[in-house]
Amino acid sequence: MSINPAKAIRDAVVSTLQTLVDGYFSALPDGTVLVRDGWPDAMAGIPSGSYIVVTSGSASPESHVPVPYSSTTAAGVVTQLYDIANLSLNVQVDVFADYRDQRDALVPIVRGAFCTLPLAGSAELTLSGYHNAQATVKVTGESDDDPAGPIPGRWRHTFEVAARVDVLVSHDWYALNRLDLSLNGDILTLESA
Repeated sequence: MSINPAKAIRDAVVSTLQTLVDGYFSALPDGTVLVRDGWPDAMAGIPSGSYIVVTSGSASPESHVPVPYSSTTAAGVVTQLYDIANLSLNVQVDVFADYRDQRDALVPIVRGAFCTLPLAGSAELTLSGYHNAQATVKVTGESDDDPAGPIPGRWRHTFEVAARVDVLVSHDWYALNRLDLSLNGDILTLESA
């Protein structure tokens, strides 16, 4: 299981967007519009066609008093997860296309991924690689570039997304089935059901 919550957020954004794009363009083979974690290799040049790039900045954790999050027991060992901090992460999602109408078809799909909770204007993504924790994501800004912009010949739309997740740590304890205590010379036995 991944222990990096920032990477887990990016993985969840990439997976969610790829699923939505593949579902929307169901007549095309899956992966026709590729969602990438990170920029394409500079040596390969700028790819053609439509694609989406997910990048992120530095994670900012804010510590707090540890709070029990969840508990599981297996083979006599109790694994307790504790929430020890809130992690904030700025994510950037760039939609690229050869033509404006291709880009404009992808923009509402991406926007919808980050707004499934309409009153809050945000969404929750399950981080399967990070204890199945829920990350909250919300679009905080958008902008368009045309072919005269920083990447010549490409139509681009950029989403700035704020993400937040609990930082979780685990601790293992041994489950006690029987405990014998000596209390004033008397043996007191405690047993679990």
